Parts: sequence; C-alpha cells; structure tokens
Amino acid sequence: MSKPPQFRPEIDHHTLKLIVGLIALGLANLTAFLSGQALPSISDAYHVGGWARDVFVGALVAIAAFLAAYNGSSQLEKGLSKLAALAALGVAFFPCECGGRPEIIPKVHGLSAALMFGVLAALCWIFYGRARAKPAPQAHWRAWIYAACGVAIVAAILVLGYDGLTGGSLRAHWPRLTFYGERVGLVAFGLSWLVASRVLPLITAPQERISLLGAAPPRQSLLLQPGEGRAYAMGALDALFKADGARSAERYAISEWWLQPHTQGPGAQAHAEDDVFYVHAGRVSFLMGDQWQELGPGGFVLVPGGVTHDFQNGGDERAGLLNLSIPGGFEVHMPDIVAWFRQHPPGPA
Repeated sequence: MSKPPQFRPEIDHHTLKLIVGLIALGLANLTAFLSGQALPSISDAYHVGGWARDVFVGALVAIAAFLAAYNGSSQLEKGLSKLAALAALGVAFFPCECGGRPEIIPKVHGLSAALMFGVLAALCWIFYGRARAKPAPQAHWRAWIYAACGVAIVAAILVLGYDGLTGGSLRAHWPRLTFYGERVGLVAFGLSWLVASRVLPLITAPQERISLLGAAPPRQSLLLQPGEGRAYAMGALDALFKADGARSAERYAISEWWLQPHTQGPGAQAHAEDDVFYVHAGRVSFLMGDQWQELGPGGFVLVPGGVTHDFQNGGDERAGLLNLSIPGGFEVHMPDIVAWFRQHPPGPA
C-alpha cells in the first residue's frame, strides 16, 4: 500500500529564516571583500559601487522582502516585522553621507539603520519569550541565544549612538568603529534567525527539527487519559493543553478549559488565530462580536481570526469546553496569561 503524501507548506518560513540568517551573517564580510578595501562602514559599499554595492542593496532588499512577508504569531510581531522591512529599504535606497557625500534626504539612512536594528532586537526578545515557554531543554538553550543576540544588537546601537552624539569621539580612536558595530548587529540578527530556522542540531529537539530536503520526521500518535496534559491554574479558571507546538507541527493548539460556577473567562479579545470551541460539560456563554449566547453540551462555536470573543460560566455547575486554535502558537503566551491572572483573578459572572 502506498503511503499518503506528507503535508508540506507551499512557503516554508523556516527555510526563509535560514536564508535571511545566512545573508545577515555574511553581509559585512562579503561587502568588505568585494570592495577591496577596509570599509569605514558597511554602508560605504554603496559608494564603492560594483559588486559591493549590488550585494549591499540586494541583501537588504531580500531581508526587507522577507520581513514584509513575515507575520509571526502576534499582531505585535507582525507590525514590528513590517516596520523593520521599511527601515531596511530606507538603509538600502537612501545612501549614507559616508566620506562627506551628500545624502538624498538628510538623516534618513542613519535613522532607518537605528530603527531596523532596534526592531530586530525587539524581535529577539519575542523569540526569547516564545522559546522559554516551551518544555524542551533545547528550546531553553535557544532562548538564551536569542537573549544574547538581542543584548549584542542593543549594545551596538548604544555604542554607535554615543559616538554619533559626541561627534565621533570613539571613531577618533577606532576609525572602523561603525563597520564593526554594524557587523556585530548583523551577525547577532543573522544568528538569531538562523537558530529560529530549526535546522541546527543540538539546540533543536528531534521532533522540532526541520528537514529542508527530505521528508519531515513522522509525528507520533498521542493518547492522554482524562486530566492529562500541560496544566495552567488561574484561580477559578483552569486550562489543560493537550497537543501543540512540535506535537502538532505548530499547525494548531488543542486545549481544555474549565470554569467554576459563576466565573468570568479570559476577557474580550481578538487575535489572528481562528478559534473553535466545543462545550462538553455545563453551560457556557460566548461573546462573539457584541452578542452573548449560551450553549450547553454539544454546543459549537467558530470564531474567525480578528473577531472579538470571550466566554464565561454564569451557571451553578462547573463548565468545560474544548478549544482548537489554528494555527498553533497561542500556547507560548500561557505563562504570561497565568502571571496576569495571579494579579487579576477571574471575577464573578
């Protein structure tokens, strides 16, 4: 009997992360090599011309294209990626005043570079939080790499910013300070996205690792007894995550939610993921848009991404519902949600 075809996405964001990571890692050294001289800054490659300029502009455009297409797992990550894409284009198409050359629009190049690196540092922090929330020890190792990369980018920004504000006081001692600062930022950016591509051994669990050429490793079936899963206690509200992350190839997250009698839910919210709810115990009131409706066992709700929704238990019995979040990724926010509920316990419904 022939095997069924394996699902492979038409566009693999892990492969794109790998490509962009490699571009960022090599950009500084490649432009310096192609220019045939010791560049005071990577941006000087634009004025050198030839292959050095072509590689400099082309690499930044490629990075900008990927960042523009990348949506991440939250509206914040999506917005930051688009902002970084615009900043990368500003660096590519508005040359610096390197060597006293006039700028097309004064300060656009420098401000774009600072903005781009600042956003990339923020994305490192987001990657750090997402990796820390995962149970695999390899994910925690990745988290510390993301943290180190973010710190390196911020340090480079601060050093170059101080030099600029003090009229080049540091460059007077180290003429290539800007080049080295930019290289630190780019290497840190490239390393963080290379790590996020999930192709590297040692820091990627076997079930997480991505195969670029061959078929993805087969996922294992999962059988859980009632009450088993990854539990999150939030006072009168409890969540039990059954399958997510690597177990679902990050395509979905399945969780069980339980509310004590007369308990409010997580609060009205809207996010990019689709949500499916199925009531299996008690009665649950659902908010969809601006309308509330109560459902009993067997009740089904589909909430498209972007629609404001909430749920609560206004009855006298404990209520339970199954949630399917598509695509996956919601689970990484649970530690922060639990911490928030410790300070703001669910109120009465």
